[in-house]
Amino acid sequence: TLTVTQVQEEQGWALLTEGRQIYISPDGVDIAWNGGQYRFNAPSEACPEGFGQEEIVKKLFARPFRWTPIQKKPKAKKEKKELLGFRPGKTALWEAFAAHYYTDNTEYTDEALRLLYRACGALSPEDIRKEAQKEIAEKGLAKKDPLLTEKGLSFSGTRLLDLEADTGPSFSLFIRLALENAAFQNDLVIASKCGNLKNGFYIKYEKAGDEFRGEIFDGSGKSRRVVFPYPRDEKEHVIGLIADGKSLTGWLDGRKCASVSSGRMLENGLSLALGGENLRGCVISDIKLFNYAIADREAKAMCR
Repeated sequence: TLTVTQVQEEQGWALLTEGRQIYISPDGVDIAWNGGQYRFNAPSEACPEGFGQEEIVKKLFARPFRWTPIQKKPKAKKEKKELLGFRPGKTALWEAFAAHYYTDNTEYTDEALRLLYRACGALSPEDIRKEAQKEIAEKGLAKKDPLLTEKGLSFSGTRLLDLEADTGPSFSLFIRLALENAAFQNDLVIASKCGNLKNGFYIKYEKAGDEFRGEIFDGSGKSRRVVFPYPRDEKEHVIGLIADGKSLTGWLDGRKCASVSSGRMLENGLSLALGGENLRGCVISDIKLFNYAIADREAKAMCR
């Protein structure tokens, strides 16, 4: 009597016993085995529950034993490449970003959205609804300025751009942007690929500390953050964030401005989001995103 564990594989049923692996064709094998003892014995009065592979097992064990280790496929090396690239003057975001999709979820102004709610809202009183519908018919609905302009991406309030990009644990992100001084009145999320402050990264301005900063999450529970000494002259500047698995480095206008030790960034399946609720008076004229940590000489060239 042999106690075995059955594992179904492409070649048939693998029967493991006494440290040796043997294969028996599933033809004729009772696959409704109940997990107890599997008996290869020929059925007889002494062993009526035998499965009838006694002679087959004898022949298999009579063969010279040869151990064949399981071959693990080596992991394919991730190709180093630029994931996103943008230049002003393009006529379509599909072409400009080479991204899978983008969304601009605020086509209308805030006032136009309120007017739509009054005209179509289920809880809007009848007199208010008719008045709003009349106003829409006469004046139309005011739309926000185009997101894509000759100067670049123009953010004016609650606007969000999603770009699908799987960076991996190491990445480089460079954004050329200009911000109006009025924009510094609230927290500003410039770019984010972050899930519940547990994985990914972001670049933002935080009003409480009055500072621009970039941060990644490496699972250590410690803050992995760099600060950009961003000037408020409303001119174009280039902010860069590089994570190489050993450190997180911040760049401003072609110069390394800060660096902290850091592990590999925890990945997620989120898209790269630009903008948010409070990003106003911001024009992004260039974006570069790589799925690896670029060298210093490349980082310096990003400000040109």
